[in-house]
Parts: sequence; C-alpha cells; structure tokens
Amino acid sequence: MLAVPTLALGRLVACNQFEKNASANANANAHALSISECAACNLVQLSEYPPLEYVRPRLPWIRYNEPSAHLDAVVERLNASFSADRIGSAMGVGPFDEPLIERMAQRGFTPLQLELSARLPREPARYPYLESIQAMLRSDVLAGLAAVQGTSQLVSCRYLLEHSHDPVGCLQGLGELMDDEGLLLIEVPDSSKF
Repeated sequence: MLAVPTLALGRLVACNQFEKNASANANANAHALSISECAACNLVQLSEYPPLEYVRPRLPWIRYNEPSAHLDAVVERLNASFSADRIGSAMGVGPFDEPLIERMAQRGFTPLQLELSARLPREPARYPYLESIQAMLRSDVLAGLAAVQGTSQLVSCRYLLEHSHDPVGCLQGLGELMDDEGLLLIEVPDSSKF
C-alpha cells in the first residue's frame, strides 16, 4: 500500500473479548486501530493488521451464519457449467460451504471438505475460527492438502476471501485445489443493499 493519510482510532479491545473485568485488562489487551485509503485501489482498509492471537475467539460459541436461501439458484447455474462426463467431486474450503456442497451432492458430485481443522492452532481458552482459516489459505498449505486429499472439479470458498490479508495469494492457493478443468466458486458478502 502506498503512503496515504491515516485515520488513527486509538487502542481498542477486540469485540470478541468478553471479560467480567474488561476495564482492568483493557489496555493490555488493546491493539492500535487505524484505517487508510489505498492509493492504488481506493479501498478503505486497516493500515496494520492485528496479530491473529488478538482476534482469535476466546469463547467456543462465537460463530457466524451466512445466507443460503440463494444457493438453489447458484447450483442451477453451476450445474449448467458441468457436462455429465465432468461430474466428479465438489470441495468445500471453509465453514460456510456445506450447504452448497450438499446441494451439489444431490446432483451427483462427490462431497469433500478440505481438512484444515488438524492444522488449526491449539491453545488453552482459544477457539480458532475464520482468522486462523484465512491465514492458511496460501499456496504452500493448500498444495500440501491437495497432495493428500486430491483436487476437485468444483472448489467452493464462501465468505473467506474478503477476510484475507493476501487475496491474490489466497486465490493462487485455491487454484491448487482445482483439477485442470476445475471451477472455483467465490462468494463474498453482497453489499449492494448498503
């Protein structure tokens, strides 16, 4: 990112750090938050990413839901992209892919889920989630998983790319999971309502 003016918002505690004595530990658990507009693409973004340990959930119930009502229409469009002789496996990358992969299985695809869970960090009172998954969406990690699990005709990555610190590296990594004639489905939040 090119040097541009920064809006410094001060030191803040992550919104997922629920503590009874939050004010006592607030400064120790705070991270400087600032945003700037990228001079190259005009995207407003964090000037400096917080460390993964800072945003990693400390409670097991912190999970997100993503919409799935539109997936029947998505499956219809995907199905039209595959001839009967190209139906093979459909691989989900993250925690939001299961509804789509289940629908593709009803169309004859073999459902697969990328095995990232064994590679998630293990530490007491920490519950790795999207922040840890996105850090693994790199060519080196995904090529290693593809060597073990194989590649797929369809790879689905719903609601992860927009969290990535390195979107280009993420896309390159996802390419490692696809067959030569494979198709990559990326879904990001629809902000048109805003």
